[in-house]
Amino acid sequence: IGNVYTRPEYRGGGLGARVTSAVVAAALREGVQTIVLNVSRDNHAAQRVYQRLGFEFYCEFVEGEATRRI
Repeated sequence: IGNVYTRPEYRGGGLGARVTSAVVAAALREGVQTIVLNVSRDNHAAQRVYQRLGFEFYCEFVEGEATRRI
């Protein structure tokens, strides 16, 4: 699951949790057995939402820019 975003003025109302739950439910209905997501390490609010939904920390996600060498 990726790119879950709630506009700042609507945060704190449970919308992110509802959307994520709906996506998870749809995936499970389709037979998906493994569902993962990435969240920034400094996004503690989102981490709490995902933990409440049953997701567990598996490994650290590191994101950065790549530079092509020629």
